[in-house]
Amino acid sequence: MPNFFNLLRLSRLMKMEPKKGYLSVGGHRIMISPAAMIPELLEGMESVMGKGGSASALYVASKNQSKPLFEMVTKIFGEGIMSTEDGFRKVLDDFIPYLGYGRFELVKYDVENAEFILRMRNGHTKTEAKKISEEPCCHTERGVITGIVEGILKMPCSGKEVCCQVKGDEYCEFIITG
Repeated sequence: MPNFFNLLRLSRLMKMEPKKGYLSVGGHRIMISPAAMIPELLEGMESVMGKGGSASALYVASKNQSKPLFEMVTKIFGEGIMSTEDGFRKVLDDFIPYLGYGRFELVKYDVENAEFILRMRNGHTKTEAKKISEEPCCHTERGVITGIVEGILKMPCSGKEVCCQVKGDEYCEFIITG
């Protein structure tokens, strides 16, 4: 269950800039858009770039956009919050679902060997997918969580989705390694 105090801290970092026409959180401009935009974006990109190109582009873009997200989490929860397994679980439980990425479960947290395994249920790709996929397709969620792990490890990482709810699996599972 989310911690009300952390949500209050988040709301204090939010600032509406009506004259500029945007909302910011912790100094980072944010957009609120429907989750249905992601599958539509993927389909449009696939028509131009093919499946592999669109998957890679969404993954890399999402991984890069997670850097400001990592900074927001640090401002809300405090420096180093995700440097411990318990702290990372707290962020996954108390904050990430409010951003619409789904519910994450931390299966493995191994900083020493730079390996993380996370399971996700009800990610935005799954809830908005119009059809069953033959291959894992939660590229934005994979990119965001990989970027967050990069922030924890302070090194480049790669993420792979090995199970996917859009394929019909019980959950999406991501293996992230450095």
